[in-house]
Amino acid sequence: MIVALRRDPSSSTANTLFHRITENFGQTIAEDMNSRWLTSVCDTFVDIATNDLDRTLGLTGTLFANTIKLVETKIKAFHPKRPWPPKERTGSPTTLYDGVIPFWIEGGDAIDNLFGRVERSLKVKSPAAPFVQELINRAIENDTALGSMMSFAGNKNPPLADKAKIALLRKTLDTL
Repeated sequence: MIVALRRDPSSSTANTLFHRITENFGQTIAEDMNSRWLTSVCDTFVDIATNDLDRTLGLTGTLFANTIKLVETKIKAFHPKRPWPPKERTGSPTTLYDGVIPFWIEGGDAIDNLFGRVERSLKVKSPAAPFVQELINRAIENDTALGSMMSFAGNKNPPLADKAKIALLRKTLDTL
């Protein structure tokens, strides 16, 4: 359906189906999609949403996912693996660029404040919200710069099982 919408955004059948699925089953299907497809759903909201809220949330999701992708690509391409936890922690803030200072990950509240704002923002009634929330959850749960920073700051609980085992457990519980 998303491929059909990329080829013909005016397809009334594909538009109707996309909106019906995301409105009625968004939370359920968002949990089963990988980040690539979650981003594609957000891109589609930007392209065909019928209101500004859904379009804006879609842009939030695609902007977030692609920013994480850029950061992770840079890290993979230009930085060697480092031992965990880092031997040196960030000290006094320095400027990253254009007046932007790094997160104070050892004791600051910027990360908590950021995700508090995200949580409040995603409480809006929009079919795009579960897809954006799931993209953010995936970036935190996986080995990304965001996940590492949150773990380093003590804000992340380690996963209890790998994703395949969690999926199998969910499937088993759904049959009960």
